[in-house]
Amino acid sequence: MRYDRTIELCGGRSIKLRYAREAVTPETYFDHLHSHRFFEICIPLSGEMLHMANGVQYMLKKGDVFFCRPGDEHYAFCREASVYERYAVWLPADAFSEVTPDALGFMRSDKLASENFFRIRPERQEAFFSRLGRIGELMLSEPEADDLALFGASAGLVARIAEEARDCLGERGGTPAGRIPPLVSRVILYVRENFGQPIGVAEIAGHFSINRDYLSRLFRIHTGTTLHGYLVFIRIKAAKDLLSAGAGVTETAFACGFNSTSYFIKVFSAETGVTPSRFCNKNHEKALIQKEKS
Repeated sequence: MRYDRTIELCGGRSIKLRYAREAVTPETYFDHLHSHRFFEICIPLSGEMLHMANGVQYMLKKGDVFFCRPGDEHYAFCREASVYERYAVWLPADAFSEVTPDALGFMRSDKLASENFFRIRPERQEAFFSRLGRIGELMLSEPEADDLALFGASAGLVARIAEEARDCLGERGGTPAGRIPPLVSRVILYVRENFGQPIGVAEIAGHFSINRDYLSRLFRIHTGTTLHGYLVFIRIKAAKDLLSAGAGVTETAFACGFNSTSYFIKVFSAETGVTPSRFCNKNHEKALIQKEKS
């Protein structure tokens, strides 16, 4: 289930809002590292998701607010099968300048210079989610009829987020709750950038000059999955993309860091339930069916 609404502003600007609730798994949800020219605010309601921004990983839950400034590199991936429910807002810096001057200024404050996350105080969450629910109701209304009301509600939400951020960060010290240790974040980025090389857990641990058993335990504690499992997941996702684009099985195996075609076939079959060749055939059959329908 996904609902999107766009509020057109003057000067070609716009605000985009999204509510989504969907069943996700590590195999079906994979967000590539990206950045954009506008601000983004994500408010999770449920799900086992990891969010990364600027090299720092966060394990979010209901009551957290995740945000990105223009240029912040970020992505999200599914830690385990779950129902991922969230609200998201994409908006220009001056979206609410007429009613709330510098509403997004809190993201540029000194206290948030190295952060992309904060947690709303428990005693304030009920009022916050009540306000969020009102936005959800307006999103489901007639597209044009309530744009003004939706704009006002969105401005109020962003102002409330700014207030909560200032209050929470003013009292917070040390590593914030929900933030994953920098080492784990660096390992995740290293795997995503080097999965095409013939590396395993031992090589990754060696790269970071750390005991492999300690690294494996730390990674599992903070991500919910094993380092080996995550490496396999990244490789199989890349393999699916290559096979879908027409690459051969042997070419794909070595491009994704497997040291032999037979081992690649074994792992791919175990992870997907089909051999690489059968996967290619099924994609080809789907393409033919879609072509006939069009």
